[in-house]
Amino acid sequence: ANNIRFTSRVQIFEIGSIYLRHQGQELPDEPRRLGILLTGPREKESWLGGDTSPVDFYDMKGVIEGLIAGLHIDGAEFVRGTHTSFHPGRSADLLVNGQYAGTFGELHPRVAMALELDGIDPIYLAELDLEVLLAHLNDRHPVKPLPETPPVLQDIAMLVPVDMPAAEVETVIRKAGGRLLDEVELFDVYQGDNIEAGYKSLAYHLTYRDMERTLTDKEVAKVHKRIMSSVEKQLGAKVRK
Repeated sequence: ANNIRFTSRVQIFEIGSIYLRHQGQELPDEPRRLGILLTGPREKESWLGGDTSPVDFYDMKGVIEGLIAGLHIDGAEFVRGTHTSFHPGRSADLLVNGQYAGTFGELHPRVAMALELDGIDPIYLAELDLEVLLAHLNDRHPVKPLPETPPVLQDIAMLVPVDMPAAEVETVIRKAGGRLLDEVELFDVYQGDNIEAGYKSLAYHLTYRDMERTLTDKEVAKVHKRIMSSVEKQLGAKVRK
């Protein structure tokens, strides 16, 4: 707690065992866990500039997504977190093929105060179950060929309830987009001025592509319209046009 007051930017991880006692068992189980901590500015202050705004929930989510992608683990999804040590609405659980694989989020202000970590930038923590992650590693994984056809880029922005996970929105977008929707990237989350109370704005970059031919504007417009209709009907989102 004292050291962090003299180090504004902390991005660390640790792998180690935890100890879980079971009734009727003399020795505890010792499953391995991966712990991650992020706090402070995204980048170091420099004469070259850079983004020195504080890290947020999506930075931690991005770290975990990068880990999952690097390990080529299929079937990963994020659902609303329930751990009481985290800030409500700023946490998530990681599932792999429906199996619980960890949790992450912003340390709850009351917990931070109890640990004498209040008065500094928000702290984001993750604890991932290495045993579950390693059990879902694939010995072989497919390699996606480099595309030979041009992409069509579109953006979509919408208002959703403030407690709705972005992952839930992305799932609906991907399902509605089908095979022509190549990539979905969340690039902006905003709450504040000009946003209806109880809502937040989510904005996504959508990349459309057919691996065998160039898409027409009419084909892209049809899929894009289907995505807008799906998020409105299934999630009650208000698409910003």
